[in-house]
Amino acid sequence: MLAVDLWQKNNRAKWQTYWIIYVAFQLFEYFTSSLLNSLKLYWLGKCLFLLWLMFSDEAVSFLQRFIISIGRKKTGFTINPPSENIELHITKMDNKTVQTRLRPNSQGFVNVHCLDDGHYEIEVYSLFIINMLLLHRFQITVRKGTVNVQAVDVNATVLHVTFRKNDKPFDGAQVHGRFVKPEKTIYNLIGQTDSNGVIQIPLPEGAIYDFMATKDGFEVKKRGYIPIPQPSSTPVNIPRQPKFIIIDIDSSTFSSSINPMEANARVVILGDISGSMDADNKMEILKRSYWEIFEKCHKNGWSVSIASWDTSLDWCTDQWIQSSQTNFVKSWIQKQNARGGNDMRNAIERCMEHHPDATDVYVMCDGDITPFYAIHFESELAKPWSNNYSNADWRECRKKFPQTKFHFIALGDGAACEPMEAMASIGDGIFHQAT
Repeated sequence: MLAVDLWQKNNRAKWQTYWIIYVAFQLFEYFTSSLLNSLKLYWLGKCLFLLWLMFSDEAVSFLQRFIISIGRKKTGFTINPPSENIELHITKMDNKTVQTRLRPNSQGFVNVHCLDDGHYEIEVYSLFIINMLLLHRFQITVRKGTVNVQAVDVNATVLHVTFRKNDKPFDGAQVHGRFVKPEKTIYNLIGQTDSNGVIQIPLPEGAIYDFMATKDGFEVKKRGYIPIPQPSSTPVNIPRQPKFIIIDIDSSTFSSSINPMEANARVVILGDISGSMDADNKMEILKRSYWEIFEKCHKNGWSVSIASWDTSLDWCTDQWIQSSQTNFVKSWIQKQNARGGNDMRNAIERCMEHHPDATDVYVMCDGDITPFYAIHFESELAKPWSNNYSNADWRECRKKFPQTKFHFIALGDGAACEPMEAMASIGDGIFHQAT
């Protein structure tokens, strides 16, 4: 059961769950074989059930949640959003001097088997904050080993940031920044990236300024500020989506952006080839990224389609690219050159006409987001990039394609990072700053 809990987001969990169920059947049949021999439909039902598990991801997900819930029901509750970087300060109501500190596991589960029966007040704090940032306060009751709550929303969003330099994770780096809440209270952030260059920080609504990672005299810094939106309204038992950002400097490719969550993802890459792409080796980075993404998608079994855009859209192939089209893809990539202006709205809308079933669209741009405008907070004044496109609101455009995640890659120092980051947040996707 614990193994399923830890691996349920990995593809191996499907087969772990299958074999757990299969072995359970074998044990059950060993002790009840004489009875089961008289139930002719049992063997047909078992066969159909195992086939269902084999070919249905939804069936496996349901059984994973069921198996895990059996173990959780009497030992604790789940925190939403799930994060190990949360600390719970637990105080027994009838003895204010006794305090216990607990942390959730990576799935957000808090094991409270160490608590005696009674009423408790719990304060939830975000780690990596020097002066203690309180996220939420609530109460629970423990009776005979059971807890009166199953899940708690702590009103936060997990900021998932990957730092990269020279095509490698910026691992073991010190992370610094200032987090400012809407009422202007300032908190200092400090932490360290893991072996993958990642740091995850649960935060309420607000913004981060001067966010950077430093190591051995080198610095990887976020341009502009990072807005943390008001937590999305999701059911308390469904994990809230993190805000994903990649901060990447001195790298020769942006292919690390391509990590769709669906096993059978259908990925579309839209690469900006407007005139400004002719500078600073950006076309070579785009071509190298095209090829690496093509190889990465086919290696992982993801469908992929590639197009270049300026004021029009040029597709590599009419349909999803087949692995047998390797030479054609190479030839098409080498023919790409910087040219013309840009019209991001036309590129995205033509893309969705061409591939309405796309699960993930990655839009790479080295300049502004004409004709769109996008805002980080509802209270900000919406200012279009051009008066000719005053109705090109990205929020409204995004609503037309709710099944698709839109990711944005800002390539080069001239890219409009903040608007593209806002577009990624609205599009439920990843923002990649590649400079």
